[in-house]
Amino acid sequence: MTLSTESLRERGKSPSTAVIAHRGFSAAYPENTHEAFERAVDVGVDLVETDIRLSSDGVFVCHHDPTTGGEDVSSLNAGDLAARGIVPLEEVFDRLTGRARLLLDLKIDTPAFASTVVKSILNRSLGRQIVLGVRSVAQVRTVRSLSEDVVILGLLPNYEDFPDFYQEGGDIARLWEEHLTERRLEEARCGDHAVWVTTRRGKGIEPPGAVDDERLRRLLGLAVDGVLVNDPVLAMKVRRSAMSSS
Repeated sequence: MTLSTESLRERGKSPSTAVIAHRGFSAAYPENTHEAFERAVDVGVDLVETDIRLSSDGVFVCHHDPTTGGEDVSSLNAGDLAARGIVPLEEVFDRLTGRARLLLDLKIDTPAFASTVVKSILNRSLGRQIVLGVRSVAQVRTVRSLSEDVVILGLLPNYEDFPDFYQEGGDIARLWEEHLTERRLEEARCGDHAVWVTTRRGKGIEPPGAVDDERLRRLLGLAVDGVLVNDPVLAMKVRRSAMSSS
């Protein structure tokens, strides 16, 4: 499925729920690795998601946790991190640009970090190919001051902040599956904004992105605009089944 920037931003503009490969095809391959990203692209996902941190020498890398092997990611240089299998973001750009949209989850919640990431994206003219996952309204303000093209996903800890998120130029709300009700979904939409859901039955119960076909059918029945899942093949199979029966 080819999604335009406009179809990502508005509820109902895309023909069906977008499938986002959470940390790549992480159900079958090591998360946030070239293999996981490539296999996600091979099966035809709509977007590939990865987590973004910064090395000690100022290189963006794809890694979820703040540490690796008991050491802070931010204390290690890019070479040390690469030796541990942690992928530089520039390599992902080189391999996936033109092949898949990317969702970058900004793991550092500061406006300065968001600014640096956006400038890197703009230097490569990738503004319309990237979705940025931000964690505060302040980050939204920073991103939107630098680019009108970048789509902004709100990974906000407080759902009550979504009205301000949209007011500052945010585009898409993210909800956790375990918090999802029809009322909360409508509140997060604040009208016609798109809402994406990260699947998981609950924190500590199963990892983010875990899901089964029954739960996916429920999410599609609620007409959520995107799902972040570890197994994109399962999600796409359920989506095809839902579309064929509608």
